[in-house]
Amino acid sequence: MKQGKKPCILYLHGLNGNADEAKSFSYLNDDYDILGIDYKDGNPWEVKDEIQKKAREIAKHHESISLIANSIGAFYATRYLFDVGFEKALFLSPLLDMKETIERMMKQYGISFEELSSKGTIPLDNGQTLSSRFYEEVSFPPFSWHPKTCIVRGEKDEVVSLASIERFVKSTSSSLFLSPDAGHYFHREKELVFLKTVAENFFH
Repeated sequence: MKQGKKPCILYLHGLNGNADEAKSFSYLNDDYDILGIDYKDGNPWEVKDEIQKKAREIAKHHESISLIANSIGAFYATRYLFDVGFEKALFLSPLLDMKETIERMMKQYGISFEELSSKGTIPLDNGQTLSSRFYEEVSFPPFSWHPKTCIVRGEKDEVVSLASIERFVKSTSSSLFLSPDAGHYFHREKELVFLKTVAENFFH
């Protein structure tokens, strides 16, 4: 039997986040060890090795493992941690279709695929950089996702399209909960209460 007095929930943060955000789910501590893992924001092929190594090490020392992933953390989880053996997964404002997100940015800035391919990288005035290698990396079809999954999204999320989430829900039989008036980042008290209610029901 694997070590670990309680089942574990792995927390995977979003862009510019950190592992300490896992503490915001401390209300689940009675039944789970909540363990956040840090990774450096960067290219997917760099994040891949970092989170795979850490997630698999944590899984080895617990009888069971589940997941909470925020924003782009959900993208990395479905791409690179699909075989870890998560029993359950809770996605918060999940950015599941990175290809669609990049194409939306290209359209917004009037950048063609030919231009991106020829230049390799194109800095944007919002501080981000479009990369042809990044686009190629996120364009291949994802592997099958089997954990029982629950998704929480703000009704007014300005980052992640509802259509991309609905496609994932349909293909994986996940459940979706929309938080009224919430955007991409949950920070107001009523949004956090909504998330807590869903999380407690889902993991108990």
